[in-house]
Amino acid sequence: MVLIVDDNALNRDLLGKTLRRGRYATVEAEDGVEALSVLKDRPVDIIVCDVLMPNMDGYSLCREVRRRAELQNLSFILYTATHFTPDDEKFGLQCGADRFVNKEGTPKVILKVIEEVLDERRDQRPPGGEGGVTDTAASTMEMKQYNSVMIRQLEKSSIDIAFARDELRSLNNGLEQRVGERTAQLAIANQNLERLNNELEERVISRTNELAAKNVILELRTLELARSNADLEQFASAASHDLQEPLRAVSGCIQIFERKYRGKIDDKSDELIQMIVSGSGRMKALIDGILAYSRAGRVESLETISAAAVLKNVLTDLKVAISESETEVVFEALPSLQFVRSQFEQVIRNLISNAVKYRSTTGQRVYVRAERQADTWIFSVADNGIGFEQQYAEKVFGVFQRLHTRDQYLGTGIGLAIAKKNIERRGGKIWVKSAPNEGATFFFSVPDAVNLSETVSK
Repeated sequence: MVLIVDDNALNRDLLGKTLRRGRYATVEAEDGVEALSVLKDRPVDIIVCDVLMPNMDGYSLCREVRRRAELQNLSFILYTATHFTPDDEKFGLQCGADRFVNKEGTPKVILKVIEEVLDERRDQRPPGGEGGVTDTAASTMEMKQYNSVMIRQLEKSSIDIAFARDELRSLNNGLEQRVGERTAQLAIANQNLERLNNELEERVISRTNELAAKNVILELRTLELARSNADLEQFASAASHDLQEPLRAVSGCIQIFERKYRGKIDDKSDELIQMIVSGSGRMKALIDGILAYSRAGRVESLETISAAAVLKNVLTDLKVAISESETEVVFEALPSLQFVRSQFEQVIRNLISNAVKYRSTTGQRVYVRAERQADTWIFSVADNGIGFEQQYAEKVFGVFQRLHTRDQYLGTGIGLAIAKKNIERRGGKIWVKSAPNEGATFFFSVPDAVNLSETVSK
């Protein structure tokens, strides 16, 4: 059993772990007084003791152990972290210590010394010191040596403490300087941050004012545009009505004239009459187209509609044309979406009508599909008709724009323009991909404002 006496808990713990790894049992004490108390209760083989401790130092403990008959045979090792002289070591041995060791050595060194001392005890070697001196003169001399050693140890400790205090003061001054420098840097950084924050606030306020002014202008222009559109629609409606009155009069008169005189004058007259009737019909179609375009895309309340149901209604309306042209219309599951029903129906009707009209042969096939991309539905209407050059992909959506003569295909050239207006007013886009004799595919997008997932299949 090894008794470790040291007022430093960390030193006790470190040495204790080393000894226990060397298979020594250990017991600990903080100073000489506590060590004597432990020695009363616990059997101990060797004592490893620090020199400088409160209450009772290592020299005094060693002398007390050697003085007591029941403890005289204990091995005793003094160890110290303070620098010691040969006289210090000699005095320690005179006090009865078997060894005098420096703590700066590794714990393994102390372990080796312990083993040597225990071996010496087992060989019954006499201790290194000359303990048990009772002569008064000798005791006086021993006390003087003890006092001299302790004074040197205390002086060395005082020097170490003073040095540590000076080093601590130097470190503290350096730390204060660094803290001052860092505080000054932070103050400058805070000033810069405050300045930048003020500049940002000013810019935000300025930009906000600019945007507010632009919003006012935009609102005024929106109101102006709304009034202009309303005036335009009113004008188109009035113009359509006013133009159709004389047109109906001319058309009525020429129809009466045709019924009465067709085949009774000459072939040239019959041809002129036919030209007038045909021109009147085209003029009426154009006027109706202008009116329909002016009304297309007007702002109305959105409603949830079934694209499949709208398509079925259109196919019912176009049943005759589809049947005569032997066209097959195929569609997959189509979604429900937010739209103005009449406007969505105009879009579908114009695209299906064009697919039927511009067919290459009988047996025309039309495919209608819808695909979800992010928060938008992409519709496509594809056919295998005559198609056209891709360079005309923008032109076909213009008002009264046609790629063929009236003799080839009837129409006013306004259907796709109406479809484009309806889609764009809903926030979508419409475009086409085509090639001659390879058909055409019209695409249009519709934002899914309410994220509906309902679909209706054929």
